[in-house]
Amino acid sequence: MISSEVSTSRTSVALEYATITNIEEWRAAIDHALADEGEVRIDIGELQTVDLSFLQLVEAARIDASGRGKPIHLSHPATGPLADLLQRSGRLTHADAEDHAFWFHGELSQ
Repeated sequence: MISSEVSTSRTSVALEYATITNIEEWRAAIDHALADEGEVRIDIGELQTVDLSFLQLVEAARIDASGRGKPIHLSHPATGPLADLLQRSGRLTHADAEDHAFWFHGELSQ
């Protein structure tokens, strides 16, 4: 399911699965959210299935948001399949404090 929730100060993109089969829909939703006013929140609370295309999309969105001076956040710290994927992909090997804060909200990654 792909949905987008818009409030006055934040655009939220909610995810249940994020794989190569639906990543173009997510790219469009995140691009739309980046064009709106306020911060962007990617809701990963219901995330069940994820692949590398999601990591690539989120990293590109972080770069885009940074260039626009726009806040972008995850709704929850990465756990389960997303935390496993971050570890397996090597994304955490050279993660800096900003990466750690983004993906894990300052909590210790497992």
